[in-house]
Amino acid sequence: MRAIPRALAPALGLLLGAAQLLGCGHLSAQYVMPGYGTQGPAVIKHINIATWAPQSTQGLAPVVAQVASDLIKLRKNYLVHDVLPWALDNSAACAEGIDGVVLVRIMDAHTEPPQDVTLHGALTLVRCKDLAEVFRSEGQVTTAVHEKSLEDLAATYRTQLGDIGGQWAAPAFGLVQALAEPLPDPHLSEQDIEEKIELGALPSAHKIVAG
Repeated sequence: MRAIPRALAPALGLLLGAAQLLGCGHLSAQYVMPGYGTQGPAVIKHINIATWAPQSTQGLAPVVAQVASDLIKLRKNYLVHDVLPWALDNSAACAEGIDGVVLVRIMDAHTEPPQDVTLHGALTLVRCKDLAEVFRSEGQVTTAVHEKSLEDLAATYRTQLGDIGGQWAAPAFGLVQALAEPLPDPHLSEQDIEEKIELGALPSAHKIVAG
């Protein structure tokens, strides 16, 4: 399988470097559907993403949405089409041509002196044809918001999303990385790779649909 050209993602080094620095989280639960494979006609490749965070977290949800989109595009083989607002019935995210939906839900957020942030969340991959749960991971990550080594990452998301981007970028990236790392990666054909490039292999290359 031909690799996705790294030259298409000038911000890749920054984001992957940050991901390595943020690899201190742990998973409390993980599930993969028995018998699910990463090749063949039934494999999930084309996805939408839906995210949710408590309203009390003051802008965390759009940051998690952007981070999840960027990280899954860069670190996983999925072809990401849209990032959608969370709905009571997320089956609506299974539009034509979409194989599955990645649901990222922040269940709790705590800020502790000296401004460490602990996020507890879950990531679920739902198959569109029968709404079956194919994969699920749950865990939490504690990150120092003002960690000097993460300043560039925070600045990148502050530019895109304003002050909330700078506030939540590092904790969100740390958690989503931990949750997405064990997500089964589909095998891509040459045609899939070309389509992934067309969709945008770059961070934040596609439109996030506002709720």
